[in-house]
Amino acid sequence: MKKIALILLISFLAVGSFAQKKEKKSKKEKKTEMTSSNSGEKVLLRYNLKQGESYEQTMENDIKMQIMGMEIPMIQRTSTKNVVTNVDASGNLTTESTIEKFYMKQSNPMMGDLEYDSEDPKKQSPELAQQVSSMKGTKTTTKMSATGKVLDAPKEAGLSNSSNQYPEQAVGVGDTWEISTSSKNPMINKEITSRNQYKLLERANGKVIIEVNSKMTAEGKEVGTMSGKLTIDEKTGIVTEGNLIQNMNIEVQGMETKLDSTIKLTGKKL
Repeated sequence: MKKIALILLISFLAVGSFAQKKEKKSKKEKKTEMTSSNSGEKVLLRYNLKQGESYEQTMENDIKMQIMGMEIPMIQRTSTKNVVTNVDASGNLTTESTIEKFYMKQSNPMMGDLEYDSEDPKKQSPELAQQVSSMKGTKTTTKMSATGKVLDAPKEAGLSNSSNQYPEQAVGVGDTWEISTSSKNPMINKEITSRNQYKLLERANGKVIIEVNSKMTAEGKEVGTMSGKLTIDEKTGIVTEGNLIQNMNIEVQGMETKLDSTIKLTGKKL
Protein backbone atom coordinates (compact mmCIF):
# COMPACT_ATOMS: atom_id res chain seq x y z
CA MET A 1 0.00 0.00 0.00
CA LYS A 2 2.91 2.33 0.66
CA LYS A 3 4.20 1.82 -2.85
CA ILE A 4 0.77 2.57 -4.28
CA ALA A 5 0.59 5.84 -2.35
CA LEU A 6 3.95 6.90 -3.75
CA ILE A 7 2.98 6.01 -7.31
CA LEU A 8 -0.19 8.05 -6.94
CA LEU A 9 1.78 10.95 -5.57
CA ILE A 10 4.05 11.09 -8.60
CA SER A 11 1.16 10.62 -11.01
CA PHE A 12 -1.11 13.28 -9.59
CA LEU A 13 1.66 15.83 -9.59
CA ALA A 14 1.35 15.48 -13.33
CA VAL A 15 -1.98 17.20 -13.33
CA GLY A 16 -0.08 20.41 -12.48
CA SER A 17 0.76 20.68 -16.15
CA PHE A 18 -2.45 22.60 -16.49
CA ALA A 19 -0.72 25.22 -14.44
CA GLN A 20 2.42 24.40 -16.07
CA LYS A 21 2.04 21.89 -15.43
CA LYS A 22 1.55 18.69 -15.60
CA GLU A 23 6.65 15.91 -18.42
CA LYS A 24 7.76 13.39 -20.87
CA LYS A 25 10.23 13.44 -23.67
CA SER A 26 8.94 13.74 -27.23
CA LYS A 27 5.18 14.05 -26.75
CA LYS A 28 3.04 13.26 -29.79
CA GLU A 29 0.40 15.82 -30.63
CA LYS A 30 -1.91 13.76 -32.79
CA LYS A 31 -4.26 16.45 -34.02
CA THR A 32 -5.53 19.98 -33.58
CA GLU A 33 -9.02 20.84 -34.73
CA MET A 34 -10.99 24.05 -34.29
CA THR A 35 -14.43 25.46 -34.95
CA SER A 36 -15.26 29.15 -34.68
CA SER A 37 -18.31 31.17 -33.76
CA ASN A 38 -16.86 34.25 -35.52
CA SER A 39 -18.27 36.45 -32.76
CA GLY A 40 -16.43 39.22 -30.93
CA GLU A 41 -12.76 40.15 -30.73
CA LYS A 42 -10.31 37.26 -30.75
CA VAL A 43 -7.15 36.65 -28.75
CA LEU A 44 -4.04 34.66 -29.62
CA LEU A 45 -3.38 32.58 -26.50
CA ARG A 46 0.32 32.00 -25.84
CA TYR A 47 2.76 31.44 -22.99
CA ASN A 48 4.50 34.82 -23.14
CA LEU A 49 7.33 34.96 -20.63
CA LYS A 50 10.88 36.26 -20.96
CA GLN A 51 14.12 34.66 -19.89
CA GLY A 52 14.64 35.22 -16.16
CA GLU A 53 10.95 35.72 -15.38
CA SER A 54 9.27 33.39 -12.92
CA TYR A 55 5.82 32.34 -11.77
CA GLU A 56 4.34 30.40 -8.89
CA GLN A 57 1.84 27.56 -9.12
CA THR A 58 -0.12 25.78 -6.45
CA MET A 59 -2.17 22.64 -6.85
CA GLU A 60 -4.48 20.92 -4.39
CA ASN A 61 -5.85 17.45 -5.07
CA ASP A 62 -8.66 16.00 -2.98
CA ILE A 63 -8.46 12.32 -3.93
CA LYS A 64 -10.69 9.38 -3.11
CA MET A 65 -9.07 6.07 -4.00
CA GLN A 66 -10.93 2.76 -3.87
CA ILE A 67 -8.87 -0.42 -4.06
CA MET A 68 -9.51 -3.99 -2.86
CA GLY A 69 -12.74 -2.87 -1.20
CA MET A 70 -10.96 -0.16 0.79
CA GLU A 71 -11.44 3.58 0.44
CA ILE A 72 -8.32 5.67 0.96
CA PRO A 73 -8.96 9.43 0.89
CA MET A 74 -5.94 11.66 0.31
CA ILE A 75 -5.17 15.35 0.08
CA GLN A 76 -2.09 16.63 -1.72
CA ARG A 77 -0.93 20.24 -1.95
CA THR A 78 2.08 21.34 -3.95
CA SER A 79 3.60 24.80 -4.41
CA THR A 80 6.06 25.16 -7.29
CA LYS A 81 8.30 28.01 -8.44
CA ASN A 82 8.99 28.08 -12.18
CA VAL A 83 11.87 30.06 -13.66
CA VAL A 84 12.19 30.60 -17.41
CA THR A 85 15.84 29.84 -18.14
CA ASN A 86 15.72 30.25 -21.92
CA VAL A 87 13.47 31.41 -24.75
CA ASP A 88 14.74 30.42 -28.19
CA ALA A 89 14.20 32.10 -31.56
CA SER A 90 11.03 30.07 -32.15
CA GLY A 91 9.51 31.18 -28.85
CA ASN A 92 10.01 27.82 -27.12
CA LEU A 93 10.45 28.17 -23.38
CA THR A 94 12.79 26.15 -21.16
CA THR A 95 11.63 26.26 -17.56
CA GLU A 96 13.19 25.00 -14.34
CA SER A 97 10.51 24.05 -11.82
CA THR A 98 11.25 23.61 -8.11
CA ILE A 99 8.83 22.21 -5.54
CA GLU A 100 8.97 24.68 -2.64
CA LYS A 101 6.21 23.26 -0.43
CA PHE A 102 4.59 19.86 -0.22
CA TYR A 103 1.72 18.55 1.90
CA MET A 104 0.00 15.17 1.96
CA LYS A 105 -2.60 13.58 4.21
CA GLN A 106 -3.85 10.04 3.83
CA SER A 107 -6.40 8.01 5.77
CA ASN A 108 -5.38 4.38 5.47
CA PRO A 109 -7.62 1.66 6.99
CA MET A 110 -4.52 -0.42 7.67
CA MET A 111 -2.28 2.31 9.07
CA GLY A 112 -4.63 5.06 10.25
CA ASP A 113 -4.23 8.76 9.47
CA LEU A 114 -0.88 9.74 8.02
CA GLU A 115 0.28 13.30 7.37
CA TYR A 116 3.31 15.06 5.97
CA ASP A 117 3.87 18.82 5.85
CA SER A 118 7.24 19.97 4.53
CA GLU A 119 6.81 23.22 6.49
CA ASP A 120 5.85 21.72 9.88
CA PRO A 121 8.09 19.09 11.54
CA LYS A 122 5.25 18.29 13.96
CA LYS A 123 3.15 17.05 11.03
CA GLN A 124 5.49 14.51 9.51
CA SER A 125 4.36 10.92 9.98
CA PRO A 126 7.45 8.68 9.69
CA GLU A 127 5.61 6.32 7.31
CA LEU A 128 5.00 9.13 4.82
CA ALA A 129 8.24 10.96 5.49
CA GLN A 130 10.17 7.95 4.18
CA GLN A 131 8.40 8.34 0.84
CA VAL A 132 7.89 12.04 0.31
CA SER A 133 10.41 14.01 2.38
CA SER A 134 12.56 14.41 -0.74
CA MET A 135 9.75 16.10 -2.67
CA LYS A 136 10.61 19.57 -1.41
CA GLY A 137 13.45 20.94 -3.49
CA THR A 138 12.87 18.55 -6.39
CA LYS A 139 13.78 20.25 -9.68
CA THR A 140 12.66 19.41 -13.21
CA THR A 141 13.52 21.11 -16.48
CA THR A 142 10.89 21.27 -19.20
CA LYS A 143 10.88 22.66 -22.71
CA MET A 144 7.57 23.61 -24.32
CA SER A 145 6.32 25.64 -27.24
CA ALA A 146 4.56 28.96 -26.80
CA THR A 147 1.27 27.11 -27.31
CA GLY A 148 2.02 24.80 -24.37
CA LYS A 149 3.05 21.68 -26.27
CA VAL A 150 5.65 19.77 -24.26
CA LEU A 151 8.79 19.29 -26.37
CA ASP A 152 11.20 17.79 -23.85
CA ALA A 153 11.03 16.81 -20.18
CA PRO A 154 12.22 14.17 -17.70
CA LYS A 155 10.95 10.67 -18.44
CA GLU A 156 9.71 10.12 -14.89
CA ALA A 157 7.51 13.22 -14.76
CA GLY A 158 4.78 11.91 -17.06
CA LEU A 159 3.02 15.24 -17.58
CA SER A 160 1.44 14.67 -20.96
CA ASN A 161 -2.25 13.92 -20.87
CA SER A 162 -3.13 16.99 -18.86
CA SER A 163 -1.10 19.41 -20.92
CA ASN A 164 -2.89 22.72 -21.36
CA GLN A 165 -2.33 23.53 -25.01
CA TYR A 166 -3.51 26.60 -26.89
CA PRO A 167 -4.72 26.60 -30.52
CA GLU A 168 -2.62 27.90 -33.39
CA GLN A 169 -5.34 30.40 -34.32
CA ALA A 170 -6.74 33.34 -32.39
CA VAL A 171 -10.00 32.50 -30.59
CA GLY A 172 -13.03 34.41 -29.35
CA VAL A 173 -15.97 33.74 -27.05
CA GLY A 174 -17.78 30.61 -28.16
CA ASP A 175 -14.86 29.21 -30.15
CA THR A 176 -13.84 25.60 -29.57
CA TRP A 177 -10.77 23.54 -30.34
CA GLU A 178 -9.58 20.01 -29.80
CA ILE A 179 -6.10 18.67 -29.13
CA SER A 180 -5.19 15.01 -28.70
CA THR A 181 -1.95 13.82 -27.10
CA SER A 182 -0.45 10.43 -26.43
CA SER A 183 2.28 9.27 -24.05
CA LYS A 184 3.22 6.51 -21.66
CA ASN A 185 1.84 7.02 -18.16
CA PRO A 186 4.29 5.84 -15.46
CA MET A 187 1.45 5.11 -13.06
CA ILE A 188 0.00 2.21 -15.07
CA ASN A 189 2.89 1.63 -17.50
CA LYS A 190 0.60 2.01 -20.51
CA GLU A 191 0.23 4.40 -23.41
CA ILE A 192 -2.61 6.80 -22.68
CA THR A 193 -4.29 8.93 -25.31
CA SER A 194 -6.07 12.02 -24.07
CA ARG A 195 -8.65 13.75 -26.26
CA ASN A 196 -9.00 17.30 -24.92
CA GLN A 197 -11.86 19.57 -25.97
CA TYR A 198 -11.72 23.28 -25.10
CA LYS A 199 -14.25 26.11 -25.33
CA LEU A 200 -13.66 29.79 -24.62
CA LEU A 201 -16.57 30.82 -22.37
CA GLU A 202 -15.75 34.38 -21.26
CA ARG A 203 -13.27 37.15 -21.90
CA ALA A 204 -12.92 40.23 -19.69
CA ASN A 205 -10.34 42.33 -17.85
CA GLY A 206 -7.38 40.69 -19.53
CA LYS A 207 -8.44 37.16 -18.67
CA VAL A 208 -10.26 34.35 -20.43
CA ILE A 209 -12.22 31.44 -18.98
CA ILE A 210 -11.92 28.14 -20.81
CA GLU A 211 -14.03 25.03 -20.37
CA VAL A 212 -12.14 21.74 -20.56
CA ASN A 213 -13.50 18.23 -21.23
CA SER A 214 -11.10 15.33 -21.66
CA LYS A 215 -11.42 11.60 -22.28
CA MET A 216 -8.49 9.27 -21.64
CA THR A 217 -8.08 5.86 -23.22
CA ALA A 218 -5.51 3.10 -22.89
CA GLU A 219 -5.28 0.19 -25.32
CA GLY A 220 -8.60 1.28 -26.86
CA LYS A 221 -10.41 1.30 -23.51
CA GLU A 222 -11.65 4.42 -21.76
CA VAL A 223 -9.84 4.80 -18.44
CA GLY A 224 -10.86 8.26 -17.32
CA THR A 225 -12.39 11.67 -17.85
CA MET A 226 -11.62 15.18 -16.70
CA SER A 227 -13.72 18.33 -16.85
CA GLY A 228 -13.71 21.83 -15.44
CA LYS A 229 -12.73 25.43 -16.07
CA LEU A 230 -9.45 27.34 -16.32
CA THR A 231 -8.92 31.09 -15.95
CA ILE A 232 -5.98 32.31 -18.03
CA ASP A 233 -4.08 35.57 -17.99
CA GLU A 234 -3.99 36.80 -21.62
CA LYS A 235 -0.70 38.66 -21.21
CA THR A 236 1.39 35.79 -19.85
CA GLY A 237 -0.62 32.66 -20.69
CA ILE A 238 -0.41 31.55 -17.06
CA VAL A 239 -3.38 29.69 -15.59
CA THR A 240 -4.35 31.87 -12.61
CA GLU A 241 -7.20 29.66 -11.41
CA GLY A 242 -8.52 26.22 -12.24
CA ASN A 243 -11.18 23.85 -10.93
CA LEU A 244 -11.19 20.35 -12.37
CA ILE A 245 -12.79 16.99 -11.66
CA GLN A 246 -10.99 13.83 -12.70
CA ASN A 247 -12.36 10.27 -12.57
CA MET A 248 -10.25 7.24 -13.45
CA ASN A 249 -10.66 3.47 -13.37
CA ILE A 250 -7.29 1.83 -13.85
CA GLU A 251 -5.22 -1.17 -12.87
CA VAL A 252 -2.38 -0.40 -10.46
CA GLN A 253 0.08 -3.19 -9.68
CA GLY A 254 -2.49 -5.73 -10.87
CA MET A 255 -5.33 -4.31 -8.77
CA GLU A 256 -8.44 -2.56 -10.09
CA THR A 257 -8.36 0.97 -8.73
CA LYS A 258 -10.89 3.80 -8.84
CA LEU A 259 -9.67 7.36 -8.44
CA ASP A 260 -11.95 10.37 -8.05
CA SER A 261 -10.21 13.72 -7.72
CA THR A 262 -11.14 17.35 -7.26
CA ILE A 263 -8.29 19.56 -8.39
CA LYS A 264 -7.77 23.25 -7.60
CA LEU A 265 -5.09 25.28 -9.35
CA THR A 266 -3.76 28.78 -8.78
CA GLY A 267 -0.94 30.65 -10.43
CA LYS A 268 0.67 34.07 -10.53
CA LYS A 269 3.68 35.81 -12.01
CA LEU A 270 6.36 36.67 -9.46
